[in-house]
Amino acid sequence: PWLIAFAGSQGLGISPGAPATDVLCMALKNGSPEERLAVLPYLSLTPDKGIASELYQAMYSGDTELREAAFQTIYSMATSGFTPPDPREFGLG
Repeated sequence: PWLIAFAGSQGLGISPGAPATDVLCMALKNGSPEERLAVLPYLSLTPDKGIASELYQAMYSGDTELREAAFQTIYSMATSGFTPPDPREFGLG
């Protein structure tokens, strides 16, 4: 429900059966602190380079709690078999 409310506040909708990855990434960048943290478990289910880039951006943000949670999300993705790209690919690190 929170993601639907967030999407609505941004003038967007979420289609049933379609991935909401774009809205999740938008919430990670522009959501409230609670929304930003709530996004991470969902993004961990989509282990790819684009999601890793978004997580690295969060990891290098000024929000200590978000940085730690993003690190834990990347770690969780890595333990499930995903090989995260080097953060330097995204101009970080």
